[in-house]
Amino acid sequence: MYKRILAVVDGSASGERIVSWVRVLARASGADVHLLMTKQASRPVTAGGRVVAFSDQLDEARAAEALAYLASIADDLRADGLTVGIEVRVGEPDQAIAAASREVGAELVALGLEPASVSRLVRGGPSARLLALTGLPLLVAGRRTLRSA
Repeated sequence: MYKRILAVVDGSASGERIVSWVRVLARASGADVHLLMTKQASRPVTAGGRVVAFSDQLDEARAAEALAYLASIADDLRADGLTVGIEVRVGEPDQAIAAASREVGAELVALGLEPASVSRLVRGGPSARLLALTGLPLLVAGRRTLRSA
């Protein structure tokens, strides 16, 4: 069974569905859980030719908001006795997820996806690249999976 699970949560309902599956797997195997949210890098905001918000400021604000969100999910998992870490990475999602999976020593990457994303997975979209980058099994949960959990 898995000892370290990287769960990628994006703030959507589908992203949160994966947490139910990860909870079941982690409780059954005693696995540590690492929650990850990725954010694309921001661009500076300009008005009248002047920069009014720098990209690093925007990234920091978005990361702080994401960390607070992940902390609430982590608290729920910890209440079940699980060991949970949280992290936000800025950059290309597949690259950020692959790097995080290596750094935490993940044995499974868990993703919540909408049906359209599952279809892209089969046709070679971002999740297929992620599979190639990590070499790890992917647990993919979509809209209907909560009913069977």
